[in-house]
Amino acid sequence: MTEDEKRARRRTSAHVSAHELAGALEAADCRDAWRRAAGGSGKVLAFRNDG
Repeated sequence: MTEDEKRARRRTSAHVSAHELAGALEAADCRDAWRRAAGGSGKVLAFRNDG
C-alpha cells in the first residue's frame, strides 16, 4: 500500500467516523424524544440500537 493510499484510507475513515458520530447523536435525540413521548417509561429501550 502506498503512502497516498494510506492517506486516502485515513481521510475516508475519519469522514465515516464523523458521519457515524452525527448519526449517533441524531439517534440519541430520537431516543430522548421517544423517552419523553413514553413518559420516561422503559418502553423506549425497544428502540435502542447499540449496533
